Amino acid sequence: MNYCKINSVGHSSLQFVLMIFFLFLFVHHSDAQRRRAASNAFVDQFFLVSNYSDLNNHLEPETMTIRELLQANVRGFQIRLEVDADSAIIRMITPQKNEEPFSYFLDEISIFLNQNPGEVLTLFIDYNFPFFYLETALKSHHLYNKIFVSETDDLWPSTKIMAERGHQLVCFTLQRNQDTPPGFYHLWDYAVEPNFSTVLEPEFHGSFARGRPSNPFMFFTGYNLPRDTTGIEIPFLMMNINENPFLISHLINLWKKTGKRPNFIVRNRYHYVILGVIENLNSHNTISGNITYNLQPLTDVSWEGSTQALTSGHYSFPFLAGEDVFLQPFRPGYSFTPERVNLSNVREDITQNFLASPLDLHHRLKAYFPFENSTRDASANRNHGKNHGVRFAEDPIRGSVAYLTDDTFIELPDAETLGLHNNDFTVSAWLRISPLQEERRDITILGTEEATYRQGLHLQLRNARPYFGFFANDITGNSEIRPNEWVHVVWRYTKRTGEQAIFVNGRPDGISQKHPSFMGRGTVNIGRAIQMYNYMNGYIDDLAIWDRPLGNEEIWKLYQDVVPLYQSKKTNWNLIVFLAAGILLVVYLIILLYTRRNRQKTSLNGEAQDVPVINMPALEKSRPNSICLFGEFQVIDREGNDISLQFTPKIRQLLVLLLLYSQKPRRGISSDDINQILWYGLSRKNATNNRGVNMSKLRQVLTFLDGIRIDSQMENWMININREQLFCDYVEVQAMLRNRSLIDNPEGFIEFFSTVETGALLIDMEEEWLDEFKGHTASEIVDTLLKCAQQPFLTGNHDMIIKICDRVFIGDPYSEEALKLKINALIKQRHFNQAKYTYQWFSDNYEKSFGEPFCHTFESFVEKKDQL
Repeated sequence: MNYCKINSVGHSSLQFVLMIFFLFLFVHHSDAQRRRAASNAFVDQFFLVSNYSDLNNHLEPETMTIRELLQANVRGFQIRLEVDADSAIIRMITPQKNEEPFSYFLDEISIFLNQNPGEVLTLFIDYNFPFFYLETALKSHHLYNKIFVSETDDLWPSTKIMAERGHQLVCFTLQRNQDTPPGFYHLWDYAVEPNFSTVLEPEFHGSFARGRPSNPFMFFTGYNLPRDTTGIEIPFLMMNINENPFLISHLINLWKKTGKRPNFIVRNRYHYVILGVIENLNSHNTISGNITYNLQPLTDVSWEGSTQALTSGHYSFPFLAGEDVFLQPFRPGYSFTPERVNLSNVREDITQNFLASPLDLHHRLKAYFPFENSTRDASANRNHGKNHGVRFAEDPIRGSVAYLTDDTFIELPDAETLGLHNNDFTVSAWLRISPLQEERRDITILGTEEATYRQGLHLQLRNARPYFGFFANDITGNSEIRPNEWVHVVWRYTKRTGEQAIFVNGRPDGISQKHPSFMGRGTVNIGRAIQMYNYMNGYIDDLAIWDRPLGNEEIWKLYQDVVPLYQSKKTNWNLIVFLAAGILLVVYLIILLYTRRNRQKTSLNGEAQDVPVINMPALEKSRPNSICLFGEFQVIDREGNDISLQFTPKIRQLLVLLLLYSQKPRRGISSDDINQILWYGLSRKNATNNRGVNMSKLRQVLTFLDGIRIDSQMENWMININREQLFCDYVEVQAMLRNRSLIDNPEGFIEFFSTVETGALLIDMEEEWLDEFKGHTASEIVDTLLKCAQQPFLTGNHDMIIKICDRVFIGDPYSEEALKLKINALIKQRHFNQAKYTYQWFSDNYEKSFGEPFCHTFESFVEKKDQL
């Protein structure tokens, strides 16, 4: 029997009777489930969607009218629109590929929503014409004000709450249109579409046919009927829930694999059985919740236990009544509280949230080679290397580094000892390769000698691109590594997902899933792998190995050199005190000897060479109760906890905006200016609503600090800071710049320099409205530091002059005055090579930026008495 077509009159009547009977059951026997579903967040609800315009163009077309579909509990429509430029009339493509006025469709929608004020419809609109045509059509049917506009980045509310607020339309666009206003969401920024599958338990490898895995919604089109099914076995053609378990089991398994409900179930042709599928989905108990770090959702969370899934920050899993549930979240770089959840005989919906905490970077560090003129492992494990001809060099940027050429390498312990065998691992290294030889395809950083499937580890550069291989189980990165430039490369393997990932300079460069683990046990070498001619040719520094996958944030910190990798053993306080006393004694003797020699020199020369000593205090960016804007944005609460990540991007922008404008001569910023800067393009009403919501959130986060408040007078906003209670580096610097006399002395200079030393203003924020503040602040700091460098109290303090010049280069990389000061300070310290390197670095950057050679020679910057 063909279940797709029932041609006889008797069978058609039977189908009609069955449809009416099923609808009766659906309407009258699932009210409780429907009410429960309607009260859930939007992301936890199901919608039957009609592919009314048949956008795929190869499916069985719809035969029911819009009104009939609405009466049959269809709650979404996928439509294609075109506009007649001459008449300005929008037309909609019908299932029969004809065109009809869009107004017919809007009439039916308007009537339905007015008659059913508790209902919400979703529209998926494919159009490619100026938006004002669509806006005019919606307004003419009094539907524009019914469109849902999300005011925050939080989860969307339930359809019940939307309807109570008069928002009965949720609109998605299938194309990214530049003039689309808020309330029209590009579908693939919010939803995913799984790959088509006819398997009962579809595989999920972390990616979808469309949409990012972190998107909250699922757009499911897998139950559509092709026009010609000849020779194709399609299990969902038998539209009978009782006789065909595929219909429900496929969606349940997909839900379990992805942690996402199939929110939008799209059909090109209506079938009442899909309502039964949705009813069955709603009948399942669920465990759902959020995975957050500092109030922000985490993405790319994988799971162990009852489900092997990869989810975004919000997850949802179905289970049967009485089923035992075991869940354990995992994401590289984090631990979770609770670590795992075990639930027995569960018979109701469960909400379970997980809080993430970042792991210490030293956690499970197996080996660390700083190459300080040796191949010793500086971690606590002491997995020292055996040197085979490797030399060490002093690099002007990275200090002591290893230099490897053909036939030289460092022999390490075996793969099991280093945690590489059949395990998660991460390898990090700084590289500077020599110019490549044409016949050399591979340059090895770390590897083993085996050449067998899954047993030949080779972390390399292949054809100048990073390469990650277990032998016939490999991936290639995308970045081309240029010779004679330092680059940071990380290779990360995650066994749970089979992910091989390559990072270059802190950013993902190549990622691939479902790779079986490395099974080799052989000796690991730095600088050679597999074939012996794949030797490293260049410099390596700070090579480290972990037996866990590092998180993306940890890898970024490694690239930024934020956290030192030296690991100390258990503290021996007696030894420390003894050593400290000995060091102090030696220092005292050196100072005494130096003082006596100076006195002798003074008596011979007739004049003293007094060089003031300025001791810089230890850099303390993480002081309690502080807001720091120089370098990266950082906020530390009154207890000393870093709460920076509690500021969402928009809340952080709002805080910075208020802080910066509060330090201008005309203190504060108007409400309209805030709206224009942070919510440009929104209507005044929507921008004001967004401002109010985010201002409330900002005030809530600032309760963790003392001495700061947000004030508003006559629509003028400002932040007031009690400087005795709260430290803000930007506020302190502005106060000193307004009164330069505070800096023209050793103590004031120390305070000023230690505040700005951390870097330029807000290096991790790139909003255009910040350019004015960044440029002005950088110019003020550069001018001030160059003047300070000429102060008598810094005469002869060459170390400080060099630090000043390095900070000046951050704000003005082409300052010839700073170049001259630094070159001469280095020469006075007899660091001739570094002086020449500084000049060469400056010249190269100048030529790259301006397209012409730097016109001054090295000798022209050297003072006559110091000529080399």
